[in-house]
Amino acid sequence: MTAFRSLRVAIFLAVRSISRGNLGVTLLSVAMMIVVFISVSFLPALISGAIVAIDRSVVTTLTGDLTITSANDPVIANAAEYVEQIDSTAGVDAATAIRRVGTQIAFGDESNAWGVDAIDPRSF
Repeated sequence: MTAFRSLRVAIFLAVRSISRGNLGVTLLSVAMMIVVFISVSFLPALISGAIVAIDRSVVTTLTGDLTITSANDPVIANAAEYVEQIDSTAGVDAATAIRRVGTQIAFGDESNAWGVDAIDPRSF
């Protein structure tokens, strides 16, 4: 009986608040709830789609489907032989070795560091 009475009181107070309240405030509250619902529902999907598109763009324009790095050393010994083996594998369109070196540029009191990729333009 207590739950039914609480529900009746809640409905009574809600109806009374809506009927006595300002219509503009009510409409604004409903509009804000709709905006929050859209933000919670659709923004994660939009961001997820953007991440997938960025990953696809990086794969098609920069790295390809496979990147091989050394676990221990900054340089892979005999990289040219590995590139030849990978390039001769069936289904591989192209393979190239990339050497990434760090650089720091300073001018006056400002400086910054970037990674620079050295590539072979013919095979890239």
